[in-house]
Amino acid sequence: MTLRGTPAPNLIAHLLAEVERLKAALARISDGRETLVMAPSFGGGSSPPPFTAIHAILGDRHTNALRVVPGTGLSASYEAGRVRLGDTVYDISAGTLSLTASATNYVYVGSGGTVQVSTSGFPAGSIPLAVLVTDSSQVISTTDKRAIFISPPPLPHELWSSVHGDVDTADARNDGDVLTWDATAQKWKAAPPPGAGTGAPTNAEYITYASNTTLTNEKVLGADIVLRGTASARPAAGLAGRLYFATDEGVLYRDNGTAWEVYSDALHAMTWNFTGADLTVTTGTVRLRPPRGGTILYVRCSAGTAPAGQDIIVDINRGGTTIFTTQANRPKVPAGSNDGSSAVPDVTSFNAGDVFTCDIDQVGSTTAGKDLVVTMFWVAV
Repeated sequence: MTLRGTPAPNLIAHLLAEVERLKAALARISDGRETLVMAPSFGGGSSPPPFTAIHAILGDRHTNALRVVPGTGLSASYEAGRVRLGDTVYDISAGTLSLTASATNYVYVGSGGTVQVSTSGFPAGSIPLAVLVTDSSQVISTTDKRAIFISPPPLPHELWSSVHGDVDTADARNDGDVLTWDATAQKWKAAPPPGAGTGAPTNAEYITYASNTTLTNEKVLGADIVLRGTASARPAAGLAGRLYFATDEGVLYRDNGTAWEVYSDALHAMTWNFTGADLTVTTGTVRLRPPRGGTILYVRCSAGTAPAGQDIIVDINRGGTTIFTTQANRPKVPAGSNDGSSAVPDVTSFNAGDVFTCDIDQVGSTTAGKDLVVTMFWVAV
């Protein structure tokens, strides 16, 4: 026997298939729930799966899991089911809820995987189950708000390498990381998205103003872009390009990486020469006028013939007034010596055009000394 060309042995199977198709269609009509798809989770570890924003009620396409139905009076019951909130899956037992009279009651799965009810809407991050409207004594309408999720077949290797076990799960992971392919390790590894960065390496050769405990190979420049201080306080060479101004010499040095070299000689000098006959005490008449203002660093004097009996002592005047307010500090050539030490004056600043003269205040008592040269060193400002 045949039916429209269908052999008799297949008739029953054909009819059963049609029945199942109609049952499925009726279930979709009566249920009204959407069917959505959820991707498998990202290969282990503590980081969230890629679709972490999607919560799921886990089950078959037409399951009754967590279905909410009105109860007696102002109550409702829900069936058992399984849900996923973020990375956690909860098994929820069947239960009942008390509803608020004359209100719209929102039933949902909240934090901790518990079924709760609110009259102010579904909280952010919750899984909606149903909306029940009540009057003063009973439920008058019910709307199912569930979305049932089913898992698809495994995704392509290029998208979800965790399905094939080649994600490096030993890597530390942070929120927002993306997968990058490590050709050497032949594994997908977690990494920040382009432009995010994880911080520069701590062992790079940074130039810093001060020492930093986090860095291991920094080059400390100091607080100033151009370092300054006395020549003896100059740091060891080793950072090419640094500049150092020696305030006691008026010389600008440059670090070439292995040594300090003179970069710019800014040191100036005024010199008085007393040559010829034996020295005598005298008031200076040679007037020297610097073309610009500056700072006096020190005064030094030498004699071709050393004095004997007592020191040669000289004085420098600016505009007729000594710059050695403390007279004991005046420059001198000690008896029996040809050279004196550097003497630093009390008055060090001057203006362009100021007049300087040099006096000989004392000569040797037994040998006066000859051929005296007095030099005042200064730097322009």
